[in-house]
Amino acid sequence: MAKILTLNFSPYLGYENHYTFPCHLFNSKNASYLQALRLDSVNLVPSIDFCGFANLKMLALDHVLVMQDLQYFLSKCPALEWLSIQRCYLKCNCHASAPLGRLKYLCVKNCEVDRIEFAAPNLNTFEYRGYQILIKFHECSKLKMAIIHIIGHSTLEYVFTGLPNAVPHVETLHVETFVDIPKDFPSFRFLNSALQLACLLEAAPFLEDLHLDMYCFEGVDYIGSALDMIVDSPHYHLKTACMTGFRGNRGQIELAKYIMRNAVELERMTIDPRNIMFGRSIGNEFDGRMYAKRELARSEEARGVLTIL
Repeated sequence: MAKILTLNFSPYLGYENHYTFPCHLFNSKNASYLQALRLDSVNLVPSIDFCGFANLKMLALDHVLVMQDLQYFLSKCPALEWLSIQRCYLKCNCHASAPLGRLKYLCVKNCEVDRIEFAAPNLNTFEYRGYQILIKFHECSKLKMAIIHIIGHSTLEYVFTGLPNAVPHVETLHVETFVDIPKDFPSFRFLNSALQLACLLEAAPFLEDLHLDMYCFEGVDYIGSALDMIVDSPHYHLKTACMTGFRGNRGQIELAKYIMRNAVELERMTIDPRNIMFGRSIGNEFDGRMYAKRELARSEEARGVLTIL
């Protein structure tokens, strides 16, 4: 019997007339051989007498219509170690009622859910892409890596409040998000947004490496904005910091100064005018480099740790 089964009917974009995965063909004997299952553009409709896959270790669902509770199907896969759910329509939220004791990797991307909730004591990596939602992990003290892409606007508050509660034990947290900047006050709002990132140091007191990839959509007034007031707070563990997409916005300048001023053990602060958020440089580097040299290199905060690329 096959240990790996792949059913891929892509690129069918709708959900009507999908091929339905034949759960009824599996029994306790032949299902026990299956260790990896990949489904793309199919329906998943497990019956009430579905025997499950006792030895399934990897499950990848892409563009799958799940007609029953996903937790019902997952409860029948007790050996699951790797779970990816992408572009799926789920009848209910993404959660499991019973603990998934062996699950180590969880990925949920581009699914319309309001909640992700799992009990997975061995989970070590979590990836999510979608709107800001409630994320709950129970007994997940081994979760050390989280990669999260938030779609939507005004999400910095969610980064500082929701995520620390959702993934309190992570050692590496990668967050990608956009902040809405009203055209009426582009400079002032971007200044606020940039300086709000200083709260990351307070939210993560044991942070050792901080990497900020930034992109400013508007050609803002770099100098003439009101300056946010933010109280200095020493940070004793940050050793390296890097800021890409530096345009010389006043908020970026003050954020860099704040980091250099408050990170007591800082060994290197790198300012990179290149914008690499989209995987390539998109120009506009000259002004950023000029403002970095003028506003940061000559400042007392630089104290020998500043590198401008």
